[in-house]
Amino acid sequence: MKIKPLMSGWACAGILSVLAGSTWTGGAGNGNLDDAANWGGTLPGETETATLNVTLPNALGLGASSCTFYRMSITKDNTLDLGAGKTCYLSSRFTLGGIGTVLTLRSGTFGIDPDALAPERVFLGDQQDKNVTLVVDGSDAVFRGARGTGNNRFIAIGQNTGGNAILVRNGGTLVGQIALGTYWYNDAGKENSLTVTGRGSRYVLAENDPFRLGWMQPSNVVTFADGAVGSISNDVEVGGLQYNDYVATKWRSSEGNVLRVNGGASVEIPRNTLYLGKASDGNFLEVITGGRLSTANLYVGYDRGSGDPVLSSVSGNCVRVMDGESQLTVRNLRLGVRKAVENRVEIGDGGCLVIQDNGVVEVGYGKDDATGADYAACGNEIAVLRGGRLVADGAKGFRFNLGRSATAAGNVLRIEGCLDMTNCVDEANAVGVVGLGGHASVFTVANGGVVNATNLAILVGRNASAAESAVSVTNRAEVVLGAGSQNPRITIGYAAPRCTLTVDDATVFAPAHYLVIGTTAEADGSCATFSGGASATLKRVIVGDNGSNGSLVVSNAALTVNEQLDVCYSSGAGENRLVFAGTNSGVRVKGMFRPRGQTVIEVRATSEATFPSALVACRKLEDAENVTPTIRLTGRLAVPVTVLEVTGDGEGISDAQFARMAFDLPETVRVHRSAHAVILKPRRGLALIIK
Repeated sequence: MKIKPLMSGWACAGILSVLAGSTWTGGAGNGNLDDAANWGGTLPGETETATLNVTLPNALGLGASSCTFYRMSITKDNTLDLGAGKTCYLSSRFTLGGIGTVLTLRSGTFGIDPDALAPERVFLGDQQDKNVTLVVDGSDAVFRGARGTGNNRFIAIGQNTGGNAILVRNGGTLVGQIALGTYWYNDAGKENSLTVTGRGSRYVLAENDPFRLGWMQPSNVVTFADGAVGSISNDVEVGGLQYNDYVATKWRSSEGNVLRVNGGASVEIPRNTLYLGKASDGNFLEVITGGRLSTANLYVGYDRGSGDPVLSSVSGNCVRVMDGESQLTVRNLRLGVRKAVENRVEIGDGGCLVIQDNGVVEVGYGKDDATGADYAACGNEIAVLRGGRLVADGAKGFRFNLGRSATAAGNVLRIEGCLDMTNCVDEANAVGVVGLGGHASVFTVANGGVVNATNLAILVGRNASAAESAVSVTNRAEVVLGAGSQNPRITIGYAAPRCTLTVDDATVFAPAHYLVIGTTAEADGSCATFSGGASATLKRVIVGDNGSNGSLVVSNAALTVNEQLDVCYSSGAGENRLVFAGTNSGVRVKGMFRPRGQTVIEVRATSEATFPSALVACRKLEDAENVTPTIRLTGRLAVPVTVLEVTGDGEGISDAQFARMAFDLPETVRVHRSAHAVILKPRRGLALIIK
């Protein structure tokens, strides 16, 4: 039970109200905070500040089980050893001041009374005070800030002053809202820190306003280490923001702040949002050496948008998940919000980013949700480096959006480690989507990177603004795509022109996937290129669904189509091309080849080119009136080339089909038709021979 000053008979409130405060006068032999003799004979009352400005040789404790003061100020090194289960509360404010002061709490609970009617903040360093440290040391030690919401309820580590710290260790507990590096008067509130370290040590934020790291101040650090635990039931803001619109500026000084989880420590933000770089640049989240962090939402690079009068953007904020099976788990990840550019997430060397069930990753989220305005959230990147993994684990579907708004250009998802999308089979809506919706967005798998996914749809050029978006699979990378019941597709150019797929010196194995090049009339000039010894297997390929000027280029590569190859699939499609070049390049179609409309089969002959037994080998050629491909040769042909071969028994090329083909060839080439093939040969006669 708490003993209030007026209830104890220690003092008269009428007399104490006129006193400025009480200063410790006791000696080394008596360290009880609740002994009136140590305060000049009268305990500090309900309007006084209890000030300890001397260094005592012994620890301070309590004679009674608990006590409550109004305010307390400590300006010299001291140790509080209140006793396990005992409480010393303040109903208003606590200040740890001086220069280089260290206060160590070894047992008991000390801080702001959770039931106080009008509590204030805790100041660790203020104005001229600096380099002060609060140590919460031991399993019986608890330091508590005020409970509730409002600007007067937080623990201010460095208010307009730097080098201040809280260290929680050996099983100690810290409770309450934290603000490191606070206020706008100057840039002195930097290099403050909170460290929670050791198994059993913990930090708890249950019901206050957000946890603020670098609140308009630079270079502050929060570290959870060596098995410590953080439990935060509110938002976390790393980097500065405007304070109640005090001035119309973005706090550029709020940079270089770091939230670090390492050494097997874990932090949970189960229902709220972690903002990294809230209206500020160059802040860091590091989950390293076996650390674990989970949050419902993670926003990296968060500009305030239309309400922010500053036109410049937020940049250089970075998440790093590295080393020793470190793991970051999120449901929704937005990288580059509104005007935020060139922010980054890196996963590598044993690190893992896990996207929870039905999660969404937005790289380049330029849209303002409140006004609908689009901003240029450009150049943001998720990079899964060698040894890193990005895992979407669950059965409710996932979405990776590159470029959420029309102006969000050049955003990148890079896989040089591993992307796994698992447990996504035969469930309702169980389709993962990588959608490229901003101009020149890039999904790249490179340098030995691996993608293993089930029911993954890749949508390149999602909207009209997403021109020149690209998927690139290169340098011994491997993409393996399986499918359940959802029939997923790889779409190159859905509603945007000049989108591309490049597979070079790499493997794509997607035997249940469609590859569609140019879905709509707006997807003009989209292209898929297989080169550099690439190997690819797909269920069905459509070159020009409704799009025109699309092409499938096979150059020193092999492409296998399990069911059907369509060119100019719909009547609205203009010219679309199959292009063959390089060495031993061809398409093997196990089912039907349907070259409709303005189909062009182009052979690019060079002195180095050698061609396989057939450029297009199929089991059956569609026998229909609209099968009217044009066969075009560029360059000089030195040896015969089989352009088209039908391998099905008795299902060769009919005279009617052959007669409808057009040949755009130089005079030095003749066309030869066997029972099942069209062959181009160097001319040895005087006329074009068709037989």
